[in-house]
Amino acid sequence: MDAFRSTLKRVYEGELDSASDAEKDQTVRRLIYTGCAAAMVTTLQPIPLLDVALITSIHVGMVHGIGRIRGYHLDRKSALEILNCVKTGFVTQHATIAAAKFVPAAGEVAAACVAHGLTYAVGSLADEYFRTGRTMVPAAMRALFRRVYSEDIQRICRAKWNEVLGFFRGRGLLSSVEQRLLDVERARRDGRATDADVDRAIEDMVRTRK
Repeated sequence: MDAFRSTLKRVYEGELDSASDAEKDQTVRRLIYTGCAAAMVTTLQPIPLLDVALITSIHVGMVHGIGRIRGYHLDRKSALEILNCVKTGFVTQHATIAAAKFVPAAGEVAAACVAHGLTYAVGSLADEYFRTGRTMVPAAMRALFRRVYSEDIQRICRAKWNEVLGFFRGRGLLSSVEQRLLDVERARRDGRATDADVDRAIEDMVRTRK
């Protein structure tokens, strides 16, 4: 967490404003990787759903920082608007992180994997978005986010993720709504479901929890 904050501090203080392209690229990579580490650390706190606020704060700071490095000065609202374009990609992952709180050890692995994947995908999306002059349309942003998230989970922790998800399912630790969210998100990644299907699943979860 300290490495992430110190990198953001350097960016906010304008140390990178006159840096070379290579230095800026290096700092963006550092911001993404330290952001991933910070997000994984937040999953160690024991309170379900508190992770959502903590990880979102990390994501907003990361988007802010990457935008500044690439020459854009954003406020918090602008950063949230960028994240809002891929909001459907967050719901099932945050549900999984929340469910993981009820499973010692194995749950911590699942939560950390998901937090890393989400943060890496947000950072990669933000960098591409700003490098291309903020010209990406929402559909392209969602597609990039899903691809990078899927690749990161596969690269970093696919084996552990499948193991822990099986653990959850085998013991009935996912609610039927959360299970549907996981299934429909996987179907969307495989091309068997649309964004509208995910939106309906989200609405079901909201109605169930009211």
